[in-house]
Amino acid sequence: MRILADENIHAGIVAWLRANGEDIVHVADGPSAMTNEVLLARARDQKRILMTDDKDFGELILHQRLCTCGVILMRLGGASLSGRIARLQAVWPLVAAKQPGHFIVIGNQNIRVRPILNPH
Repeated sequence: MRILADENIHAGIVAWLRANGEDIVHVADGPSAMTNEVLLARARDQKRILMTDDKDFGELILHQRLCTCGVILMRLGGASLSGRIARLQAVWPLVAAKQPGHFIVIGNQNIRVRPILNPH
């Protein structure tokens, strides 16, 4: 899977995904201070799924209908890095099966998958 990780995604999660064979670019490795719209456009132009913990992307994609290849929204507040990675490991087969073209919210106890009406 091709992923663009927002700067708010911990480098340890990025490393875990790379170790598991995912093609992931971490925004924190390059110039920062991108707006959410620019980040979303970058992911779309590179045909990458955006991984973030910023719920503002729900508004941009689901309500404003900005184009995207897909989003993975991490809502694992309070979990340690090892807890976040364990949660990802548990749900990753479902995430991988549903991308691209979906808005996936990964919570501590649940996972929600919603098709995006205008995937690109």
